[in-house]
Amino acid sequence: LIEAHRDIPAVMPFVHLPVQSGSDRILAAMNRRHTAADYRRTVERFRKAREDIAFSSDFIVGFPGETEDDFSATLALVAQIGYAGAYSFKYSPRPGTPAAEMQETVTTATMDERLARLQELIDGQQAAFNAAAIGTTVEGLCERAGRNPGQIVGRTAYLQPAHVMASEDIIGQVLPVTIDSLERYSLLGRLPPQRRLAAGGAGDQQRGAGDGGAHARPEVEQQVDPLFGLQPPGEDRHRRLAQPEAPPQPALVLRVEGAVALHVDAVRHEDAPPLADAQAVQFRFDLAADDD
Repeated sequence: LIEAHRDIPAVMPFVHLPVQSGSDRILAAMNRRHTAADYRRTVERFRKAREDIAFSSDFIVGFPGETEDDFSATLALVAQIGYAGAYSFKYSPRPGTPAAEMQETVTTATMDERLARLQELIDGQQAAFNAAAIGTTVEGLCERAGRNPGQIVGRTAYLQPAHVMASEDIIGQVLPVTIDSLERYSLLGRLPPQRRLAAGGAGDQQRGAGDGGAHARPEVEQQVDPLFGLQPPGEDRHRRLAQPEAPPQPALVLRVEGAVALHVDAVRHEDAPPLADAQAVQFRFDLAADDD
């Protein structure tokens, strides 16, 4: 496997390498055949074979007989390796296993406290790993439509979720994504201009960081999709806000993310209710491809 990561470009630079504990005493009690030193040497061999490789892992806290020193050894291992992410759990007995018969158990309160400390450390490492991607362009496999209109969710080479605004015809493609920001555990990025979904402020959530921000002046094409429904205020961060001004009909005045006013020709859907001044509504409209 290490040689494959060194020699085969198609192999992604990401390895899930479970360790469970950083304590040799606990590893032996778990009937694991490796020591913490064995694990560290394996990680070092991977990193020598490929410098850009990253790791995730599995951890169990509160295994019967685990002391504070044992747990501290796990924290020390995590701090030394540095993970892109990891799965961590409290121990729970399984009937029929040797551990289920062990009498020296760890209290639930202690397991909860140790798990919280471990996850805080891992979450900090994952956040730093994700933040390092901001400002870079990475390849992303576009997998599926997201929860928001016009949103596509993909995965980077490190299995990080990456969100872009684009049409669904890119699903299944590997495309360059420029990462602009983070949202919890996900990356928010943008595709090259010719691949972006023309969707106004919603499709341009990433423009602020890399394409001129509030100074960008999108041009609206003549054809605008009909209004397709009202959105309660606060539920859709990409909503458009109707202004109280009354421009010449049949234009509507919209404010996109509070940054720029647009005059657009729109046709109200026959089933849509009348609009009140400054009422939150949702539109889809096209932008010219020119980034200026």
